[in-house]
Amino acid sequence: MAVDFVGFLISQLRATRHLYIISAAVLVFVNLGDLTIISSFASSTFLLIFASINYSAFRLRQQIVINPITPLAGVVLSLTVWLVLCGYLWQHDRRSLMWMAVFYLGVAGLEFLFSQRRWFFTSPHDTSGG
Repeated sequence: MAVDFVGFLISQLRATRHLYIISAAVLVFVNLGDLTIISSFASSTFLLIFASINYSAFRLRQQIVINPITPLAGVVLSLTVWLVLCGYLWQHDRRSLMWMAVFYLGVAGLEFLFSQRRWFFTSPHDTSGG
């Protein structure tokens, strides 16, 4: 009975380890950054996600039956505003821009390590060998 419970706890820890790693990264970011860094990162992330959603809508334009100009305008305008934000931060607050870049690289690194590609850490149920 106790062995089953310990096994269950270990399996739950393995299943949620990514959540712990991401939570730790967020805690570091929030505790080391000031409000300017956090708000700049949030704005930048919103703009990049909005551009990605518009790009997806453009790619799916025939399935969702929309005018392609609307999502293309969304992509162009979102990326333009993102570039303006980065330019503003470059001129007025390079520290925030550096923090954003470091955090984006960190997120990309975590995605690379823990994504479904499983290049480094394999799932216990993975039978593909990689």
